[in-house]
Amino acid sequence: MIGLGGMITGSGTVSGDLDNSAAIVSPGNSPGIFEVTGDYSQGDEATLQIEIGGTTLEEQYDQLMVGGTADLAGILDVQLIDDFQPGDGDSFSILEFGSVAGTFDQIQLPTLDDGLAWDDSSLYVSGQLSVTAIPEPSALALAALAL
Repeated sequence: MIGLGGMITGSGTVSGDLDNSAAIVSPGNSPGIFEVTGDYSQGDEATLQIEIGGTTLEEQYDQLMVGGTADLAGILDVQLIDDFQPGDGDSFSILEFGSVAGTFDQIQLPTLDDGLAWDDSSLYVSGQLSVTAIPEPSALALAALAL
């Protein structure tokens, strides 16, 4: 299957490979899982759109499941839905893959509450995004800044 433009959306399975050259792939029916049994290739002009509305996979957030290689480029666009605000320690397995090649050219993440930050360090290892608390500066560091 080849995505040359428009949107590829919904839950279900593509048997074989999916070449997303310039389309928007949006798993689920707000939210859900979209499975590609073969390889998934995402071009420079393509977008993977992931919705997060809670911490329960498929029921509250999307996942792209790739049986083979996920060859990534283009944009990862993560959106919060249903007034959900992630908290410290929340994690989301938005990608599952046999192996990964490449990286997204751009990752668009929604703004979190004060004191929280997105952690995408496991994205290309285990397909996870997580939320962590930003450590507050220690009194010693604040004193050093004052000098």
